[in-house]
Amino acid sequence: LQGAVAAGLLGAGPALLGTAEQAAGMLARLVSDSTAETREQVVSQSVAAWLREGAVIPGFGHPIHRDGDARVAALRRVQTDQGLPEEHFLTAVLVESALSEAKGRTVPMNAAGAIGAIVSDMGLPPRFARGLSIVARSAGLLAHVMEEAAHPIADRIWKDTRSRSSHAGQT
Repeated sequence: LQGAVAAGLLGAGPALLGTAEQAAGMLARLVSDSTAETREQVVSQSVAAWLREGAVIPGFGHPIHRDGDARVAALRRVQTDQGLPEEHFLTAVLVESALSEAKGRTVPMNAAGAIGAIVSDMGLPPRFARGLSIVARSAGLLAHVMEEAAHPIADRIWKDTRSRSSHAGQT
């Protein structure tokens, strides 16, 4: 069990596990480089510069949740319910707005962006966000391993592959 989970974690690179850390660092810089009065302008200028440079803005956009990520709302509720500070999260909302306006379409904050913002709001270093991502990924991998043990998929894949191979020869 631990080998399967470890293998899954080792196969998850920085694009999957590092995004929350990158988002936390980006948001921390935006907050430290601005005041409450200048934040919107600093965010807007930063987003415009990143887009000109072709930079990827970590924590925003999602291939499935194109109009909004329900996980962000759930994380925000926990943050609010716990009475946590919100300066970084509100800065992330400004990034989402500036990015969406610049692109002419909705580019929602994703779960990694929300985790990065909330970790920063908690006063924790950005690296902590990567650690939380590892914990969450571990739980997901455990669920997959347990599901596979209870309902193995290998036979179904083999049969499907064999079925497709025999049909391919008939065309």
